[in-house]
Amino acid sequence: MKRYIFITFLSLLFFSQTVTAEETYFTAKGFENGKVLVFRGKYAEGIVKSNYPYLLRIYWHYSDINKSGMPDSPTMGAQFDFEEDISKLDTKDLGQLVLVVTGNSRKEWVWYVKNPIVWKKKFNQVLKGKKIYPIKIVETYQPDWDLYSDFMRNLKD
Repeated sequence: MKRYIFITFLSLLFFSQTVTAEETYFTAKGFENGKVLVFRGKYAEGIVKSNYPYLLRIYWHYSDINKSGMPDSPTMGAQFDFEEDISKLDTKDLGQLVLVVTGNSRKEWVWYVKNPIVWKKKFNQVLKGKKIYPIKIVETYQPDWDLYSDFMRNLKD
């Protein structure tokens, strides 16, 4: 199934985790089509998944100037600014940012949200007055968190 393509080509080389008082995060490295992918995510332990039944995937495709599949410095800076802005939406009331994938000429933010209409309204409020980012948002009803569960299963293998 195409929505799992980055998992199909996953070959883990690196794994680490950071523990905060409230949440545990991980980083991992893999490959897709011969290009390095960097994964950063949140363990969903303690999250009531049924409260966030909608999968929102935000895609930012960029030019592969250096042929590595990674963003150049100006693009990386803009993506950092974008992520700082939308991190305000990672709340118990709105949604959970569970995975960020960078590489192969794209950056992808994977969210599970309670209500996509409310989340998108808040998203637009957070970005109001900011520069326009070259993103695309794809929404899917996924109450079982299939994408995240499959990714985490592959991460442990």
